[in-house]
Amino acid sequence: MASSNGHTPVLPGPMDRGAQVIGSADYLRLCRIADAAALLAKLPSEAAKMLDIKADHTSAVAQYMAEDLAAILSRSRPADE
Repeated sequence: MASSNGHTPVLPGPMDRGAQVIGSADYLRLCRIADAAALLAKLPSEAAKMLDIKADHTSAVAQYMAEDLAAILSRSRPADE
């Protein structure tokens, strides 16, 4: 939902659940998400234009990353379990 200025409103901070543990598959997913974010951050706008990369493409990547991060968070377990 967009705010009056057209931007997505700021989400509330996450609830502190203490130390969390994730599995090795989720750790590898986090590494891939970090690599994808770093790649998007380094992509100059001129290169994106030359490669015909549209805002919809980067938006789709960001949506995938957000969904994958949410799934990883939902599978995390308290470290003291």
